[in-house]
Amino acid sequence: MSNSELAATYSSLKERFKLTDQDLSKPVSDILLDKISSSLALKWKRLPAYLDLENTIVENIKYDPNLVEESEKRHQFLLDWKATKRAAATYESLILSLLQMKCRQDAETVFELLQENPDSGTQLRRAILLRGSYYNYSYILR
Repeated sequence: MSNSELAATYSSLKERFKLTDQDLSKPVSDILLDKISSSLALKWKRLPAYLDLENTIVENIKYDPNLVEESEKRHQFLLDWKATKRAAATYESLILSLLQMKCRQDAETVFELLQENPDSGTQLRRAILLRGSYYNYSYILR
């Protein structure tokens, strides 16, 4: 897919799902990361090249005896991506990578999940603060 086709597809999806640049530039929340990994038909073994990650991450996950199901491997890969890239692990970068891989359906799934839960990390943080348990659950928000 050429850069202009990629930009046009991304723009049309952004408009269709009524999401802003601000929504898409946020780091992926752990809550949505879990939903994304279980919802996608993701060809996760090809993603490192598109997300600027080393293939050793995939190899480690592929042969990890604790990760049996493909959904567990997809989830672990996305967690490793988020841990490695930190603030650069955004919805936008994931969606653009999926579009480059010609996985439009997966990209649309990410848009749908984000549209359904646009501010899940902030909502969780508010709920925890209201209950006065922020310090007990702060690890959830990373």
